[in-house]
Amino acid sequence: MKKYLLGTMMLVGAMAYGQGNQVIVPVDTTTGNATANLGIEVTGKVYNKTDKSLVVEIISAASPDGRGFAFQMPDMFTDTTGETVTGKFVARVETNGVVEALKAPIEAKLYNGTSEVDTVDNNAVTGTANDTTINYKLTGKSAAGDFAHNGTLLVNAVTGTEVGNYSDNSVQLKVKLTGQKTN
Repeated sequence: MKKYLLGTMMLVGAMAYGQGNQVIVPVDTTTGNATANLGIEVTGKVYNKTDKSLVVEIISAASPDGRGFAFQMPDMFTDTTGETVTGKFVARVETNGVVEALKAPIEAKLYNGTSEVDTVDNNAVTGTANDTTINYKLTGKSAAGDFAHNGTLLVNAVTGTEVGNYSDNSVQLKVKLTGQKTN
């Protein structure tokens, strides 16, 4: 009995994990056969480890490719004062796998389009719930002599009266290193 329960739990868990990631192929009613062809894609980038590099590690809320943030807000009712999600990152300088002390602070800034901003209150979301406002705020700092810049991106959504989905990709986080010359 335990085997069946364990098998059922594994099946349900696997189905829940892969929800939305499926290929459906009709079975030929004459032969009873079906073949699903699944593509395999591998991408990546390689850097020389002996070069001095700015490394920005996304600790939480990473996008699927790991090169940015992706936030999934919780489901909310209309006229909700706000739900906040958090993304964390660490920026550091490495050469040959060794973290270096910073010679100047690392700067992390929010950009709304081409404008540098401290916070963003964005009403220009797309979707059917387009009266939702998304607020972005950045915290964290570093100083010369530190070994890393620990930052936090706070994203808050305030809903209006429209129901449906919303999205926004107009804000960027830029992390800048200056003055870290090789001695």
